[in-house]
Amino acid sequence: MKVYDVVPGLEFEPERDFAQSPAWFLDGTHSVPPWTPMFGWFWVNFCRHGMQYGAEKLSLPTVKGWDWRFHRGGGYLTLLLVKSEEEKQRREVEFRKAIMPLIEDYDGVWGGFVKEILGRYAQLKTLDLDQATNIELLDNFEETINTCRRMWEIHMYMMYGTYTPYILFENMCRELAGIDDTSPLFHNLVSGFDNKVFQVDRRLWEFSKRAREDGLAELFLESKPAEIQGRLQASPKGKAFLNDFMAFMNEDGWRMQRMSEMNMPTWVEDPTPALVNVKQFLQKGGGFNLDEERA
Repeated sequence: MKVYDVVPGLEFEPERDFAQSPAWFLDGTHSVPPWTPMFGWFWVNFCRHGMQYGAEKLSLPTVKGWDWRFHRGGGYLTLLLVKSEEEKQRREVEFRKAIMPLIEDYDGVWGGFVKEILGRYAQLKTLDLDQATNIELLDNFEETINTCRRMWEIHMYMMYGTYTPYILFENMCRELAGIDDTSPLFHNLVSGFDNKVFQVDRRLWEFSKRAREDGLAELFLESKPAEIQGRLQASPKGKAFLNDFMAFMNEDGWRMQRMSEMNMPTWVEDPTPALVNVKQFLQKGGGFNLDEERA
């Protein structure tokens, strides 16, 4: 295994890695099209760490997470299986203890993590990048890496902590009620709650509604994506709309068109993709039907 202090690191070596596992699976969900080296470094290092952290934190009985390698722009992974029956039984005992906080106080556990990670983000955003010294930039970069690592720990702990009970619940429904995850009744039982993804989409729809009320609908509908921001700045109502929209971006626009592709601008840096979403809501018309679908 090649390990570097620069990107990408953890590159696939057939002789060594096939000795560890005969099967390595391409993560086609996340690495098609191929990753850039920076994306590969970020994902293979931190997602790998998070998967192993979450599995150990919860003491999953049959697996200790996944191992990852980077190869020709793709992420390849293999299971770290628990092979000893005695160890599986021991880990199952610990798992039953470790899962209880999520069962008894899910909102408290999740809310604590949200507060923690948003606090980290807020601190990182306080640095004035234009005025910062090289030392301050380096400190901020190192803390960004630490925050990314912590984000993956939280992500995988919560993913394993929710997916595993989901599977156990489905097994119970199959045994006691004769239904599984293909049943509409099962989906009604596990329909979930409002979340940030829904909330951001709802806000974008609300901005489309405001654009129509402010007489800006035609501006959106007649403009090419790259023209919308400039044309909004050309009128008083457009400027007011854009000021409020950018305030929204500063809160919820720290995202790229492709997750973790560091060479792409965030919506804060270039709000064009988000403004296109507003345009699409205007083209579609009507209400925010996600609320009706979830009702």
